[in-house]
Amino acid sequence: MIKTTVVGSYPMLDWLAVSPSQQALEDATMVVLKTQELADIDVLADGELYRFDINHPETNGMIEYFVRPLGNVRREITRSDIEAFGKQKGMGFRVRPAAVIEGAVNEGTLDLVNAYRRIKP
Repeated sequence: MIKTTVVGSYPMLDWLAVSPSQQALEDATMVVLKTQELADIDVLADGELYRFDINHPETNGMIEYFVRPLGNVRREITRSDIEAFGKQKGMGFRVRPAAVIEGAVNEGTLDLVNAYRRIKP
């Protein structure tokens, strides 16, 4: 039997983007899971909402989710980092970098296995 699932990001819920909070994120996740359950999807997924960063709702947290746990990546952004970032071509869509690379990037604490287990039925 072939099971059904979804792939990719669920569309951003307007009310989550307008009023981001931890509770709103949990509520949005339950809506996404219940929607799939009602559609008889076999393998539920949270539509990548676990990556949502309530401090950066404009990017849905995608960049920060993957970048911040990586090894040799600095999350603290200085004024000079912001200035150097602004001088790079093609970066006009963001005001500041998500992080600064300080050496050879490694997996650090990024743990996609446990991210999967968090919503596995």
